[in-house]
Amino acid sequence: MKHRILPVICAAALLLTGCGGASSAAAHSATIIPASGTIQMNLQDAGYKVSFSDTGSASLLSATNGKEPPDFEGVFVMRADSSEAIVQQESKKAETENTVVFVRTNDPEYGNIFITGTQKALQDAGIKLGD
Repeated sequence: MKHRILPVICAAALLLTGCGGASSAAAHSATIIPASGTIQMNLQDAGYKVSFSDTGSASLLSATNGKEPPDFEGVFVMRADSSEAIVQQESKKAETENTVVFVRTNDPEYGNIFITGTQKALQDAGIKLGD
C-alpha cells in the first residue's frame, strides 16, 4: 500500500507544479490597471504625494515621491471619455530607461487611458503593464 501512495503523491505534485508554472507565465504577461481610487491609496500608503482631479470627462492622477533624480519616482494616469483627449495614436507601450509610456484608446477593458511613470512608481501603484 505504501508503494502505491508515493507514486500518486509524486505525480500529483508534478501535475500541480506544471499547472502553477503555466498560470504564472500567463500572469506575467497580463496588464493590470486598478481603479484610480486604488492607485491613489496604494501610492499614498507608499509615501507618495498624490494629486487627483476629475472633470467629468477626464480624470488625472499624478504622484511623486518628492525626490530629485536619480531617486525620483513618479506616475501620471489620465483616463478620458474621448480618445482625442488622450492621444491620436495606435495602442502601444514604450519604455525608455526608467520611464514607461502606455497608451490605449477605445480599449474594451480600459477605455481611453494614458499612463507614464517610473517602473517603481508603477509597481507601487499596483499597475502592471503586460506585453
